[in-house]
Amino acid sequence: MNNTRILADEPMFRGGKGYIQKVIGDTDNIGFFSFNPAVSRKSASAGRCDDGLKWGPMSFHKVTDGSCDCGNIDVDPSTEHLCSLGYAPLEAISYSIPILTEPPVGYMCYQELADQTLEDLYCQHHWNCNARTLQELFKLMYEWSDCHTLLGNSDPIAVVAHDLLEVLEVPQEVQDWVRSEMPDGPVIRFLNGDVTARERPSSIPDLPDFLSHWLWQRLDEIFAYGQFNSKNV
Repeated sequence: MNNTRILADEPMFRGGKGYIQKVIGDTDNIGFFSFNPAVSRKSASAGRCDDGLKWGPMSFHKVTDGSCDCGNIDVDPSTEHLCSLGYAPLEAISYSIPILTEPPVGYMCYQELADQTLEDLYCQHHWNCNARTLQELFKLMYEWSDCHTLLGNSDPIAVVAHDLLEVLEVPQEVQDWVRSEMPDGPVIRFLNGDVTARERPSSIPDLPDFLSHWLWQRLDEIFAYGQFNSKNV
């Protein structure tokens, strides 16, 4: 396995080592992707680089009186969560960049942690909106979206997944491939009673060329944290 941090060694531009298109069995154990709600950063005061700007990604976790609504307790209420990293402090994040940006609906982001051993933990959290590869993240988003549309789940994580997929206008070819070729993710496996639902599937297909091509086209439209696409705001 290649355990070298991707963004530590390669620039963030086309033709780089591949933080977007992970190589299964080689670089798919490095970093992870997330989908996140977009919130106004104008009144924020957590020392983030996008503080005071219009938009930024946030976690689905909310802390009240030291307890997180995901069930964890003894959480520092002043800790602000970036990219659904649970209650990780900002200094735990080595790299964080937007992949697809659609405020005011949401973001898709990529990040690497200073402590690589924590990445698996965040990808297996029971309020999971993180995945090692983009194809796994899309599968996860469709599972949460189906919980909203088919089961009436109104939790923010299900609503944001649904709304973000809608505004991204994912091509039908991509939708069909994700639904038919990707193995079931943690949401479907949990609903089916799988006690190992949080564990990553052993066989992940490579990102197909047509999905990669669509992503590269969309990457031309991304905005830095704190910026926004005026057509959607």
